[in-house]
Amino acid sequence: MEITNEPILSPAKFVLAVLDDFPELVSMDGFDIQDLAEKHKLRVPQIVNVPGSEDNCYCAQFYSDGELQLGVPC
Repeated sequence: MEITNEPILSPAKFVLAVLDDFPELVSMDGFDIQDLAEKHKLRVPQIVNVPGSEDNCYCAQFYSDGELQLGVPC
């Protein structure tokens, strides 16, 4: 196993990307932050075929039944 600085650099790069939008941080929404987290490998989306059972799962609101059956990132 190779030891790298990625566990340290990924969060730092994420924070710097968020701060790049300063002072207009209000223009960022949750999707922007999720995209940045994915880009910097802090969030790994999973492909799902059914909405989650948690109250905060919004897949059914954003995707049609057909899209869900094919698989969508969650």
